[in-house]
Amino acid sequence: MAGSVDLNRNFPHRFIRRANSGPRASSAKETRVVMRFLDRTDPRYVVSWHQPLIGVDSYAVKDRALMKRLSSGLKIKTRRLDCHGSCHGTMTGWFNAHHDGAAITVEYGSTARSMARMKGRDANAVLKAVGGRRG
Repeated sequence: MAGSVDLNRNFPHRFIRRANSGPRASSAKETRVVMRFLDRTDPRYVVSWHQPLIGVDSYAVKDRALMKRLSSGLKIKTRRLDCHGSCHGTMTGWFNAHHDGAAITVEYGSTARSMARMKGRDANAVLKAVGGRRG
């Protein structure tokens, strides 16, 4: 969140003005900074970390092989994270619509233990899944 704007509802892809999405698409400076960075670097893969739904997103996924590698390496099941129709203004949706590379969402739980998984072993699993072998 940047102030009262949920940055993952502020991207100009399927934007819908809601209480937390901001007054217009890309209205938050942080959203524009992330967009410029991703446009400039044009990565092959983007892994977007969220909580607390626990799953590697399978909804409208652009690269199913990446999804399977992440699920296997992270030992987190795939899950259709379709937001019950409210997946609007997301960075993942915007990136996938505007870039050749693939963005995917990984959801962890909300406990401190679950969040701690993002370090160490899981970071190495992500690097391996995207082709940046480590360790």
